Amino acid sequence: MKILVALVASELVFLLPLAWVLRRKSLVREFSGFYAYIWVYVLADVLYIVSRGVFLSSLVSMRTAQEIYNYPNAVLFLIESVVTIWLMYQLFQKATSGVPGIQKLGTMVFQWATVIAIIMAVSTIFTPHSQHAYLMGLIQMQVGRSTSILALCLVTFFAFTAQKLGMGYGSRVFGISFGLAMLATNQLVRDAFVWSATSSTQALFINIMGELPQFAVMALWMVYFLKAEPARKLITLPSTSPLILWNETARLLGNSAGQVVVSYPDSFMPNVREVAEKAAHRDPAAAQSRGLRVVS
Repeated sequence: MKILVALVASELVFLLPLAWVLRRKSLVREFSGFYAYIWVYVLADVLYIVSRGVFLSSLVSMRTAQEIYNYPNAVLFLIESVVTIWLMYQLFQKATSGVPGIQKLGTMVFQWATVIAIIMAVSTIFTPHSQHAYLMGLIQMQVGRSTSILALCLVTFFAFTAQKLGMGYGSRVFGISFGLAMLATNQLVRDAFVWSATSSTQALFINIMGELPQFAVMALWMVYFLKAEPARKLITLPSTSPLILWNETARLLGNSAGQVVVSYPDSFMPNVREVAEKAAHRDPAAAQSRGLRVVS
């Protein structure tokens, strides 16, 4: 138990500096979902440390400590799931800003994924259960599975399209999504083993081992935000690229086409004329060679 509490406390050594780096580099607005995700993660860790610390100090029994932890943790878990979906939505919007059709289609997918997660969580209430703690555990597991699968789908999409979308594997968008996928995989495997554990000792060992990949993810995120963000490349695709077909299909499903400027405000042409005249005064010979009239 003490080892697990120490490992959870050690996560704060990564999370708090990571939040500081985002503020230091003025990236909070750009990655607001990720910033919120970090602080929800911090609150969950603090809650676990406090509840287990009260038990380890012999102030309350293990059952009382677990009750102190279960209900606030269930609320925090649901908030974390909402923030995670919001974060993945932001990452998708940022990655597909150059292909509005796919962006529109992805928005529909995220909306349906959220609805499905809510339906799965609500349906758990009608399953046979004997204790509130067991019911909360089922709800958390269903919601966690939904968000984990969504994260895995997102990183799979980025893995195949990152270069074509012009962002590359060194971008922070890919780094965050890859970290979320690692956490999702870890959570799915961890839940499967914990729910099949035959003793509390086995469950404790599984939870301790499950903490190790989380340190790797936090270190990965720190590296991505400490290094310079590579410049995003222009999106250039061959005419036969499936991304073009997907973008056009999604556009026909309801996304408006791109806007093209066909007229200018009345003040536009006088401003252009003024700039041209100033340039002609600076270099009369070059202006006359281009057919511009120099006004003295």
